[in-house]
Amino acid sequence: LYMKVDPYIAYQPHNPDGTAAQGYKRDALVKVFEEEGFHHEGFRVGYDSAFEPRWMQTLDLEGKSKQEVFKAMHTNTRQSIRNAERMGVKVKELGREELNILKDLVDLAGKTRHFSTIDLPKYERYYDHFGDDFKACLAYIDLDEYENNVKKDREKQVRALEKASRELEKTPDSQKKINRKKEAEYAIAGCDRKLAEIKEYKDGYGSVLYLAAASFIITPYEVVYLLSGSNKELNRFAGSFMIQWHMIQYAIDHGCSRYNFYGISGDFDEAAQDYGVFTFKKSFNAEVQELIGDFTYIAQPVPFKIYDVLRNIKHKLMH
Repeated sequence: LYMKVDPYIAYQPHNPDGTAAQGYKRDALVKVFEEEGFHHEGFRVGYDSAFEPRWMQTLDLEGKSKQEVFKAMHTNTRQSIRNAERMGVKVKELGREELNILKDLVDLAGKTRHFSTIDLPKYERYYDHFGDDFKACLAYIDLDEYENNVKKDREKQVRALEKASRELEKTPDSQKKINRKKEAEYAIAGCDRKLAEIKEYKDGYGSVLYLAAASFIITPYEVVYLLSGSNKELNRFAGSFMIQWHMIQYAIDHGCSRYNFYGISGDFDEAAQDYGVFTFKKSFNAEVQELIGDFTYIAQPVPFKIYDVLRNIKHKLMH
């Protein structure tokens, strides 16, 4: 009856803020399709479950090292990743029997950000069908390990404080020693706050914190980030940043020429519902990609019209 196609081809270049840049537009290709009887579905903005995303953000990895890619990220993003590493945040791949963790975190994010989610069997079908080309990743923190590291750091700062105090007895006017004592006292207070927080987290979540989870499809030329979820109450641990950095490194190690952060709405106004998603992906130095759009070819107009009417009736009855 009909055929739909959405060529994986950029329509025009864009600036990092989403505004269209001066450059070539592929209007000639749109015309080719239209001359062959296809209807162009237009330059959509927003999300529509009937179509694949027309807007996405991608990170060019061609010929770049991990250090170069990391250095090009926004300062705050690099700092978030470094802080997460210092706190002991780790990333692991989930097995099939652990996909419920991914589902639970996506569901949690769905309730917070008001988007629909999928059921566990669908995740399992992804896992079974794509095999090694489907990755489900979890960012987590072992609180026992984190606690031990904080205690070690506290002991180190206590020794530094004792040393500075002894030296101040000999040279009480030394500004350097005074500053070192204040630094140690401040660091000890920080460790105490962390230890109190760790106790609260253990009481509420147990010894392991599940921070964020995400799923990906692997192709020979790009890694595609599909969907994710996180516990908003644990955002300070930057689990989502760690997962993205983990998979960007995976893409580089496996010779992929780009990392695809996948769909965005194409609405770059600060009031847009997904503006936070856009800025998160942008912080990794991802570029905006506007695809050429969708085309529909009606092979049999009369039967298609009947089919379309019946389909619309079905959808109304279902809702």
